[in-house]
Amino acid sequence: IADERALLASYSSDSLLASSGEGTLIISNGTANLKGINIGNNAGSRGRLLIEAGSLIVPSNTLTIGNSGPGSVTLAHPDSYLENINGSANIQLGNSAGNSGYLYVSNGSVALRSMQIGNAGYGYVEIGSATVSVNNLIYIPNTSATGTGTGTLVMVSADSILTTTGATIRVGTRQAGISGSSASLIISNGTLNAGVVDVGQYSDGYLYLGDATIRVFNVGANGIRLAQDGVGTGTLVMAKAGSLIDSPNATLTMGRLTDGFGRLQMSNGVMNVADLVMSLSVKSKGAEAFVGDAQINVSSNIYLVASGAHCSTAMLTMVHANASIIATNGTITMSYGTNTWSSFVISNGSVVADTWIASSSQSNEANSEVRIYAGTVTLTRAVSANYALSMGGQPNATNTTFLADPVARLVVTNGSRMRFGDRGTSHLVVSNGMVDAFDLWIGETM
Repeated sequence: IADERALLASYSSDSLLASSGEGTLIISNGTANLKGINIGNNAGSRGRLLIEAGSLIVPSNTLTIGNSGPGSVTLAHPDSYLENINGSANIQLGNSAGNSGYLYVSNGSVALRSMQIGNAGYGYVEIGSATVSVNNLIYIPNTSATGTGTGTLVMVSADSILTTTGATIRVGTRQAGISGSSASLIISNGTLNAGVVDVGQYSDGYLYLGDATIRVFNVGANGIRLAQDGVGTGTLVMAKAGSLIDSPNATLTMGRLTDGFGRLQMSNGVMNVADLVMSLSVKSKGAEAFVGDAQINVSSNIYLVASGAHCSTAMLTMVHANASIIATNGTITMSYGTNTWSSFVISNGSVVADTWIASSSQSNEANSEVRIYAGTVTLTRAVSANYALSMGGQPNATNTTFLADPVARLVVTNGSRMRFGDRGTSHLVVSNGMVDAFDLWIGETM
C-alpha cells in the first residue's frame, strides 16, 4: 500500500497474512482497515507486516501475530499507527506451543484494548521512540494459556511510553497449573504508566528497571505486587541511578499469597510508595529485599510479615552507606503473624520512622531480629504517644536487637521511650555503638 489515499478494507471477515506459505504486507502510506488479521496462520507459514507512514486499523476482532507459524509486525516511522481497541479487540503474540510472534514499535503510536504477549508459544514486544496505550489488561504471557508460554516486553528508548493507567499489567501468568511459564518486563529506558503492576503469579515474573520510570496511579493495597498468586516468584530489580518507582498512593507488596515469593533487588534509584509490605498471607514462601545506593520513601507503614501472614518469613538488608529508608509518619512492624520470622539488617545506611514494633503485635511464636552495623536508626515518635520502640511484646514471642559497630546508632529523638521485653522475650546487645533514648524499659509487664 503505497499512496496516502490508498485503502485496503475487509469489514466482514478476518484476513490471513501467510496462511500456509510466506506472506508480506507493507503499508508505506495509506490505510489497511481489517476486521481481524491472523499473521502466520498454519504450521510452516511465515507472515511479516511492516507499517511505515501508514495505518493499520483492526476495529473489532483479534490481531494474532504468530498463530501456528511465526509472525511479525513492525512500526518503523514516526507516522506509523496501529489501532485495535473496539469490541472484543485483542492483540495476541505467539499463540501456539513452539511458535513465536514479534511486535517491534520502533516509532509511531499504538492504541490497543488489551495485549497478550505469549500464549502457549513465545511473544516479544519492543518499544522504541514510540507511544503505546492499552485500555485493558496486558498479559505476559496470556492468563488463559494451556501451555507453558513465555513473554518478553522491552522498552529501549528514553522516549518509550507504555500506558495502561486504568488496568493491570501482569508479568507472569495467573493461570493455575501453568507454573512452567515465564515472563520478563525490561524497562531499560522510558516510562510505564499503570494502574497495577503484578510480577510473578502462578509462574515466575521478572521486572528490570534501568534509567526509567514506573508510575502507578491506583490507590490502596493494589499497587506493585511481587508474587501475587500461587507458586510464582516475583522479582523486581532497580539497577540505575535514574530508576524511579512513583506509587505514592498504593502499596508495594512482596510475597502476597500462599507459596509466593517476592524479591526486591534495589542497587540504585528511588522508590515512593504508600506502604511497603513483605509477606502478606498465610504460608507465603516469604520476601526478601536488598537496598544499596538507593532510597525508599514510605508515606505510611512498613511490614516485615504482616497481620495474618502466619508461617511466613521476611528479610530486609541495607548494604550501602547511602541506603535510606524513610517512613517518618509511619510504623515499622516485624513478625505480626504466628510462627513467623523476620530480619532487618542495616549493614550501612539510615532508617527513619515514627515507631518500630517487633514481635509485639498480638501473635505467639513471632520471632524477629534487628542488626545495626555501620548504620543509624532514628525514631521520631512524640513523648505523649507512649513508646517509640517495642520489642518482644507478646507471650512466646522473641526479638534480638544487635548494635555491633562503633558507628551503630539507635536513637529516639522526641523524648519517647524504648521498651524491650513486655510479655515476650527481647535481648538488647550493644557490642559497639550507641543507644540514645529518654527512657529505656527492660522486661516490663503490662
